[in-house]
This record gives sequence, C-alpha cells and structure tokens, in this order.
Amino acid sequence: MLYDDSCGFCCSCASWLEKQEQLVEIACVPRGSEPALALFGEIEQRGEKEELIVIDDEGGIYRDTDAWVMTLWALRLYREWSHRLSSPILKPVARSLFGVISSNRSMVSKMLALQSYREAADSVVRDRLERVAPEHCDDQHCALPRSG
Repeated sequence: MLYDDSCGFCCSCASWLEKQEQLVEIACVPRGSEPALALFGEIEQRGEKEELIVIDDEGGIYRDTDAWVMTLWALRLYREWSHRLSSPILKPVARSLFGVISSNRSMVSKMLALQSYREAADSVVRDRLERVAPEHCDDQHCALPRSG
C-alpha cells in the first residue's frame, strides 16, 4: 500500500493496519520514499501523492476507493465488509465515504491531533531542544551546559 506520509490521518491508518490480523500481508510504504520509488517507480510517477494505491502480488493496481476495499479484504476482521462495500448496491456508498474522508483528511488530522511521522519526529526534536536551558545569557551570548 502506498500512502501519504505527510498526512497524520494516513500515518495513523498505516500504523493501525500494521497491528491488524492480516490474511494477506500488507506492506505500508510511504509515497515518494526510496523503497516506493525502487519497487514502484513507474506507478509513483503516474500517481498523485494524495492518492491511496494498493498493488497486489500479481501487479494489479487499485486506486482510492478500490484500494481501500482491497485493504479491508486483506484483514481478517474486515474481509466480510470488503465484500459488502464492493457490491453494486454499496459501492457508491463506499466511494462517497472514501471521498469525504480523503478530501477532509487534513482537517481530521488536526481535529484528532494526528501527526505524520515527520511531524512526530520534529516534535520530539523540538521538545528535547526546549528542555536544554542555557547556563547563562549575557549580551545575547548564551552558553549551553557542558556535558561530562
């Protein structure tokens, strides 16, 4: 599965997927990453970063709603739902639901305080730097505490 690693919602979904019991192994790979380009360079160049893409073992490519349904199909607890959502009656509902979530994922990330992996790493560094207090500041020249 290729996903947008700059999106907190997408990163949370990838993390959640990796913890689920999988009937078919799912590898969550950030779009534009070295592994994604090495494995799926041609697909990477044709797709949009915001687009969810699933590639099966035989090279089949599923995008957006179909990718979401295929991902559910690979999970033990959600396989039945994938069959329902791919039926002619519920496919339009699945498409609408995926479209609403997909187009509002930035807002969902903010509302639920979901950080992308990059934002989380930046936050850790920022927190650590904020904990380091200069020993003294004099005339705007500050000295950091000496180690050891």
